[in-house]
Order: sequence, then structure tokens, then C-alpha cells
Amino acid sequence: MAYITTEWFDNTHHVLVLHFHNGWQWDDLYSILSHIDARLDTVHHPVTVFVNVQTITQLPLNIFKHGKQVFQYPPHPNFDRIVIIGANRYLRAIYRAFEAMIPALWIDKWHISFADSFDDITESMTPLTEAT
Repeated sequence: MAYITTEWFDNTHHVLVLHFHNGWQWDDLYSILSHIDARLDTVHHPVTVFVNVQTITQLPLNIFKHGKQVFQYPPHPNFDRIVIIGANRYLRAIYRAFEAMIPALWIDKWHISFADSFDDITESMTPLTEAT
């Protein structure tokens, strides 16, 4: 079973969705990062990445060690921003801890925002997904 899956949100390929499932490990995330870069290589416009964490109830160990490495990862030139969907209080608290612990430059380049559900963002994304 794939613990992190990806799919295009729509046929214009302006939004890529990552679905996280319980049991994911850091190797899964590092592997998916190169997969994301390969997908972004196929387009010539900015892409928003939705990170769907609505169904996860646990995280792998060493969140701060690996999280620091992930935040240092260079964004793809076609990357626009990240919207984390369904983060509970615990995940949001971890994000706030990262904001306090690591250089703002590492976090700011990802343009991270949060939404409670897909319904909260799909209406605001309509102009983007209809763009040509």
C-alpha cells in the first residue's frame, strides 16, 4: 500500500494533491518529493500543492529532525504554494513549533496555508483551476 499518494486535482494541472495515510514513513515522503518534482517538470505554470492530512492520526518518529530536512528541500521552479488540508490541533502546533525553531527563510519559501477541508478551498480555487 502507498502511504502517500498523488493526483492532479483537475485536468489543467494547476493543483497537485498529496494524500497522506496512516503508516507513512519518512522514506515515503522523501520518495514522493522527487515524484512531485517529476510531475512539476511536465507543466509550464505555477502549481499549488494540496497536502491532505484529514485521515492521519499519527506521525512517524523524529518529526523535528526530518521536518528540518524537508523544509530545506529546494522548491521546484513551477511550485507556487502549499495548502495543508485537515490538519488537527496537534499538526498545527507542530507547524508553529517549526516556525519558532527554524529560519523563516526555510518556511517562507513554501507559502504554507491551512484549510479545514477541500470544501473550504475549492470555491476560492475555481479561477485558478479554470485558467488556461
